[in-house]
Amino acid sequence: MDSKRLMIGMLAALAVLLGWNFVVVQLAQKYNWDLGQQPSAPVVQQVPQPTAYPQPAPPAPTATTQVEAPGSTAPTSLKLRVLPAAPSASVLLGSTEFKNQTWSMGLQTSAAGASIASVTLTEFPRSDSQRKEPYIFQQPSTSGLSSMATLWARIDGQNLDLSRAAWELVNRSADTSSVTYAVNIGREQPALRILKTYTIKPRKTDGKDTLDGGYEVQLRHRIENLSGQPAEVQLGIAGPTTPPREMEHGPDLFVFAGYNKNPGFPDAPMIEPKAWGVESLKGESQTVDLTRGDKDRPVIWAGIASTYFDAMVLPVGAKPIDTAQFLDSIKAHALPGPTGAPIGAEIVFQTKPLRVLPGAPTEFDLMAFFGPKARNVIKNAYYGVYPREYFATLSTGGSCFCTFQWLVDIMVNLLRTFQFVLRDWGLAIIALVILVRGIMHPLTRKSTMSMHRMSKLAPEMERIKKKYADDPKEQQRATMAFYKEHGAGQLLGCLPMFLQMPIWIALWSSLQSTFELRLAPFLWGFTWIDDLAKPDRLIPLPNIDLYFFVINGINILPILMGVFFFLQQKYTPKPVSTTPEQAQQQKMMQWMMVLMFPLMLYNGPSGLNLYIFTSTAIGMMESKWIRDHIKAREAAEAAAGPVIIDVPSRGSSEPIKPKGRLGQFIERMQKMAEDAQSNQQQKRPKK
Repeated sequence: MDSKRLMIGMLAALAVLLGWNFVVVQLAQKYNWDLGQQPSAPVVQQVPQPTAYPQPAPPAPTATTQVEAPGSTAPTSLKLRVLPAAPSASVLLGSTEFKNQTWSMGLQTSAAGASIASVTLTEFPRSDSQRKEPYIFQQPSTSGLSSMATLWARIDGQNLDLSRAAWELVNRSADTSSVTYAVNIGREQPALRILKTYTIKPRKTDGKDTLDGGYEVQLRHRIENLSGQPAEVQLGIAGPTTPPREMEHGPDLFVFAGYNKNPGFPDAPMIEPKAWGVESLKGESQTVDLTRGDKDRPVIWAGIASTYFDAMVLPVGAKPIDTAQFLDSIKAHALPGPTGAPIGAEIVFQTKPLRVLPGAPTEFDLMAFFGPKARNVIKNAYYGVYPREYFATLSTGGSCFCTFQWLVDIMVNLLRTFQFVLRDWGLAIIALVILVRGIMHPLTRKSTMSMHRMSKLAPEMERIKKKYADDPKEQQRATMAFYKEHGAGQLLGCLPMFLQMPIWIALWSSLQSTFELRLAPFLWGFTWIDDLAKPDRLIPLPNIDLYFFVINGINILPILMGVFFFLQQKYTPKPVSTTPEQAQQQKMMQWMMVLMFPLMLYNGPSGLNLYIFTSTAIGMMESKWIRDHIKAREAAEAAAGPVIIDVPSRGSSEPIKPKGRLGQFIERMQKMAEDAQSNQQQKRPKK
């Protein structure tokens, strides 16, 4: 295969990629084919009434509580109940208009439990098939629980179910920025009154962006004692509900908690995140206590996140309740689906018993963040500093040890720079490939030349194998000495791939943490790839549930990747195998590249597959150019006659010394490989 044929083949493949979607659509319209539709976001459902929420068993509950009714002078034995209230309609704060210029959020509140029925983020489209509809974030869970609902109250040991209580609308602002609900508790007359006030801010005030960007909700609780005696009040409050899934396969939903990493140093705080995959909340781990972290670190905030959106709650104390004191526990438990497997999670914030004095209301706040994982939001001067530091949710705790967070940040910054110039995220990924291949070209060139040199030394290697056939240890030593003498090594053949793996994994992480890639098309929408964060589904199919993964469409990029891996393995020089074990390992690596990688990445993000496919194609051309250069140089040397090269002879005791930092690095890697092979040879039982 010469370079001309390779170039023609790549151009033909590119033409098929770009034109296939158009051709299929035209044929479908002509012959009435049913191509199916891309899966869209969950349809907005009617808000169900919340069901009774399981309440924790109170310590030594009593049937009555001593509360003095208003106007009384002596305590009276009363059995408390929720007093009836006038019916109240739901209230919308902000706006649900798509791309609204004033509000980033539409907060639909409900009188049932004084809860949040839904959260609409006006800046972001709902799905690839609903690009002009705003994103619906918070909705009631399958159990009927609404976000931030007040679940129960424990007053002097008596439990009251508030999850189905109808709260009274007592105030709403004219600018739709706040609303207040109240519930009265007593016998015939109110003895206690609990008020909840939701407040949001517009995106801009006087033409200037607000600090929170309009993504934060302040939920203030105010407990008023209307009796003549002190009361002890404890509340159970629901956290945010599980957001819609963003990824079709693999872990996507996580319960998050942020802990104070330096509780003894208030001047240098830092959030340490911890994540639990929703799928892991089963069996004995169905309920997780988020109150304390590792090394007994105190919790600062907690919530639930998807791949691209956060729903986090930060408890903030107001006098006389201190932030570190008014919370008793934060617990998350699984929300099982029809098959019993977890499909979501519910979080409950439980306060400590709060002593409420007559005429001295007790207040505390919960600051809820409902927003995107966009770096320009969660790393700004408001969300990016203590006690929030919500950028910690970019790490889900499942990243591979093969990469580094600083490398992920570099990948993201490079992608954003290229996108700013090229105005397309797919082209930005291709530009990143070219940059990485260019940086690694010296190593790739050295690797190709080493493998070519080793193929020339194959006859001599066979003689060494025959000479020391009865002494494997000496055969290994002679082989390594021979490699050193001729400046060759097996490690160089796989070193470029070894060094690219952290980059691939960092790109995988960056694709799942770069919010801008959500719903980003390739080539400005002229291809079938309309979301670089999801598989490139050329033809949708019904779900085919295999043992290890699900197929719901024909994804072209992984298939083409397998074809190019096969061609790369066929036309790339291979290291000489010194033992049958090494030959077997080479075959296993070849099949893993040709079959396993495409299978592993079949349902992976199309942006990642585009990167690997482009890198493989450019690598094939690069390898072909290098080999052509080597052949041309060898032909020129053969035509010029014998050339004396000043290198140590085979009998010389001076090995070829590598030059420069790259050479020294390769020498260290080669030494590590030699030591590993020598140890493996020594442990192998003698035949």
